[in-house]
Amino acid sequence: MDVRLARWDNSLAVRVPRSLVAELGLVGGSPLDVSFEAGALVFRPSDPAVELERLVQAITPYDRHDLEAAYDDFPTG
Repeated sequence: MDVRLARWDNSLAVRVPRSLVAELGLVGGSPLDVSFEAGALVFRPSDPAVELERLVQAITPYDRHDLEAAYDDFPTG
């Protein structure tokens, strides 16, 4: 499949054909690992576990909820 680099501000971008996007199950904003291997630029979907770790690290105290307060309205005994 032949694609061309395009200028995007001060960077270069590659448009990924719809057929490949569908085959890989990607959507806009999907994280990709990019590497240079044996003279080739290689794009791979990122490992979901790595993405989950990044999301967990981004949790702020504002995002956390007091679990005890969440259960105060539940009947006991």
